[in-house]
Amino acid sequence: MNIFKLLLSILFTFVFGFFGTRITNAEVISKEAPYIEVSNDVSIQENKNTDVYVIGDNINVEREIVGDFFAIGKKITINSPIKGTAHLVAEQITVNAPISGSLLYLADNVYISSLGEIEKDAYGFTNKLVLDGRIGQSLNLNSKSTSTISGKIIGDLYYSGSKPEILENSFINGQVIETMKNQNIESSNRFDLIISKILHSLTIILVGFILFRINKDKLSEIVVSYKTGFARNILIGIVSLILIPVIVIALLVSIIGFPIGLFITFLAIFAGYFGYVIPALALGQKVFEKRPLGILQLITGVLLLDILTVTPIIGSTLSIIIVVSSIGLVVNKFVLKPKSEKRKK
Repeated sequence: MNIFKLLLSILFTFVFGFFGTRITNAEVISKEAPYIEVSNDVSIQENKNTDVYVIGDNINVEREIVGDFFAIGKKITINSPIKGTAHLVAEQITVNAPISGSLLYLADNVYISSLGEIEKDAYGFTNKLVLDGRIGQSLNLNSKSTSTISGKIIGDLYYSGSKPEILENSFINGQVIETMKNQNIESSNRFDLIISKILHSLTIILVGFILFRINKDKLSEIVVSYKTGFARNILIGIVSLILIPVIVIALLVSIIGFPIGLFITFLAIFAGYFGYVIPALALGQKVFEKRPLGILQLITGVLLLDILTVTPIIGSTLSIIIVVSSIGLVVNKFVLKPKSEKRKK
């Protein structure tokens, strides 16, 4: 298993979310293994003998995928077989075909029709799941609203949150087990936290995607600058974090300085997002050193940072380093260096 597939597997297993932002103009990043596509509407119209990674609003699988399937979108519909595991993040998921592996999901609604057959486990987070099809092993259900089971589950049914409605025509070979009894509020809070985390990550990927479209060469230059001046960026970031609040407060209390104070506050927020893209690209470039800087490094870097920042102690320290170095980079690159260049002239 390659590193990119491993990272996505870990992320989709532990953290899920939905993607609600439109991206116009399709960009097919690779037609070789793995197949990657970012588009407003994604439709798999040819058989894929590899893993498939897609991001878009409406995603339709109309031909067989011989590999794992990773998708983030508003609406995902599977009408042809997937020979591997499906990792799905969407508002609406519909499964109308067999999946040879497991189904991992996070969605507002999940519908597994009578044509949908999951050979292994199905698990994830959803507001509501309707099962008319078949699950070959166990269903691990975390839902806020009442789900409906009218199909077949060959293994056990685990649930937390609302108890599913099990209809008379359903078949469950194993047991029905409540996994988080009397802890529904805690489960709901955890669900919201996961959504928040993934939304942040997808925002970073979207910001990076836009920056690539604006000026890829300039972005590559900034990444190099970030890596070579890392210590300097941290030092400038620490000083900036001390001075910026003082300057902003001083400006906000005056009528003339109020707009400037708001503008600086906006820049500080922007620096947090823009700066996060740069460390992610630098980290992704370290993994894929031989490939030109692109979306692959961006996604890989974001996923790596997500995994590292949720670990105890290390995560908090890393988060602080990212914020400090990011602000330092923005101040150094766009404030200090332009002034220095003007003085030379």
